[in-house]
Amino acid sequence: MRWSALQKSINAIWDQRITLRIHCTRYRSVSIGVGRYWITLHGETIWDLPADFNDERMKGPYGGSATNVTIVIKHYLSASRREITGLHSKHDEWGLLDIFRAADRRIGRRTLESFLKREISAPARKIVEARLTHSQRKQTRRIGGVK
Repeated sequence: MRWSALQKSINAIWDQRITLRIHCTRYRSVSIGVGRYWITLHGETIWDLPADFNDERMKGPYGGSATNVTIVIKHYLSASRREITGLHSKHDEWGLLDIFRAADRRIGRRTLESFLKREISAPARKIVEARLTHSQRKQTRRIGGVK
């Protein structure tokens, strides 16, 4: 599956009330292709591979991280709604599944609140907090009689 199709599929299940995007690029240097993946929330980069992960930079361009990111994305997309909260992957060394769960529009407010009681990555926590803040503003508008 091409990157653009994967990107479109993952963005389709994310909560559209927050501005969250996943990006991928490939830098070519002589015969080596070096990839970069990053996730932005409201324009701020909250997750960046390899920049945020020193071990990945040490592995060099042939570390296999691009393949593993793709595997994690496909694994998440193929999981049913019931499976996603407990989903694990041996290929996820960077907390991507937590980020995907935090962003997934199929996961409701109570489950999001329970995520905050667990140990989750800082990027996943930012996403959960953004979604809950948006949800609270929506509730406040309803209570005040304004939609």
